Amino acid sequence: MHRIRINNFEAEIPGKWNELTADQLLFVCKTMASNVQKTTFDVAVLRYFSDFNLPLILKLNQYQLADIAESISFLHQESELTKQLLPILEIGKNKLLGPADAIVDLTFEQFYAFSEPAFVAYMQTGDEAMLDMLIASLYKKKRIFDDADFEEIADLAKKIDKATRLAVLLFYVGSRNLLIYKFPNVFATNKNKKSRNINVNADSFFKLLDSLNNEDLSNNERIKKANLYEAMTRISAMIERSKKLKKT
Repeated sequence: MHRIRINNFEAEIPGKWNELTADQLLFVCKTMASNVQKTTFDVAVLRYFSDFNLPLILKLNQYQLADIAESISFLHQESELTKQLLPILEIGKNKLLGPADAIVDLTFEQFYAFSEPAFVAYMQTGDEAMLDMLIASLYKKKRIFDDADFEEIADLAKKIDKATRLAVLLFYVGSRNLLIYKFPNVFATNKNKKSRNINVNADSFFKLLDSLNNEDLSNNERIKKANLYEAMTRISAMIERSKKLKKT
């Protein structure tokens, strides 16, 4: 947390993504979605986080404002949000259950066959239907993810407000960035070296499944339901072994 001071007034505000509360995250997302200029965004967020009144903030000169706004500069950088602040989404009479912190409870199939393809498609096209699918891949009607509910939840997701949709996206991006940090070998670096992606077409999913099943198709269903982090650990180890073999 950061402590900021204006004249005789002090406040403690979040200094990183995982220090945000649910209300603060939704306010940030609502303000982001309004496409305001950076200074307007910073003033609005600082006022919300600190409860400083607007006249007090507006008395600051541009250098003082820039100095205080540095405390929330993390909001202008890529999300590192891994704390689950929206564990339940209520849409009408429907209550959807979200993933755990850092999506540690996702399954191998849930991530590779649903979440990641939807995310990549959304980032490439901006198609809101892909964001609906991403939400449907993360939130479920029951404790266990069931792909039979996927289309129904994607349809419900259309009714979610913009701020909440963006909040879910930021949580996924932050959790995905943690996966990249932990398992860099699994994510291929793009030519521009600025982003990493997994090959998420259907062929790549089944090839990975085949490589994990020890040539026993009866293992496929068990592997699909395996924990994502456990599967990532195995895949990363396989890649490392393959690299060592190529060097010999």
